[in-house]
Amino acid sequence: MIYDYSQYLSFDAHYGQGFVTKNRDLIDVFNTNCPFCGDKLKQYFYFQRYDSNIFSNECVNQWESIFYCEQDGWWQHKINEQQDRGPKAWYAVIHEGILAKYDETANSVPIEILSDYIKKNPENITHIHDKKMEELVASVFRSFYNCDAKVIGKSSDGGVDIILIYNDNPIMVQVKRRKSRVKTESVAYVRELLGATLLHQSKNCIFVTTADKFSKDAKKTASLAIDLGLVQSYELVDYSRFIDMLQTKPINIERVWENLKTLDRLKVGEHYGLAYV
Repeated sequence: MIYDYSQYLSFDAHYGQGFVTKNRDLIDVFNTNCPFCGDKLKQYFYFQRYDSNIFSNECVNQWESIFYCEQDGWWQHKINEQQDRGPKAWYAVIHEGILAKYDETANSVPIEILSDYIKKNPENITHIHDKKMEELVASVFRSFYNCDAKVIGKSSDGGVDIILIYNDNPIMVQVKRRKSRVKTESVAYVRELLGATLLHQSKNCIFVTTADKFSKDAKKTASLAIDLGLVQSYELVDYSRFIDMLQTKPINIERVWENLKTLDRLKVGEHYGLAYV
């Protein structure tokens, strides 16, 4: 199962002078452990300031924190404000990640979420949807080769699933997501990609498989195609090689809580929920 916490719920809580009491029990609640896996939460951000008004003799103590779970990604952002002098009042706002779950075989899982999951659980790559495998390869190759990559896989693709554009040169890519790694990729599909590459008038191709290895004939065919000048390069990427490439890819999962940080951006005298009476 693949977890995603990019969406969130928001709660506010307040009581004291000038407020109707709401969710008072949430004011002093701080999660120290993930509610899903039970692991101890890691503090990502903490900010505190004490703001006072010399004319009204009122003070507001403000603090903000972000905690998240390294294991499954759940997070919580909280802002607390307490008016210490003058009219007593308390205010808090809480944002918490909402759990979205995807089956490993789902075609709907976001590619960055999938990349992060396979990076942590590489052995499960054989379970993912064929189309997501093509998207994953394209995403990894964009980063690894610093190039453009377009998924074109169709029933009539003739053996080409992805086209890379590297230094203005097209590279034909075929992707095979095998149900088991304990398999040797045969020469048949290696020959098929060679033919498709020539028909696309390209001189470079890459064959990607989740199998553990390529057959001797497959390797020989790729080398022979280069020796005969049919192509300039023919790269064979097996399971281990692809996972190594994936491990170098930066995972760009948006940390939505970055956009929620507030107190360190406020000017003196500005408050999130409380205002001097």
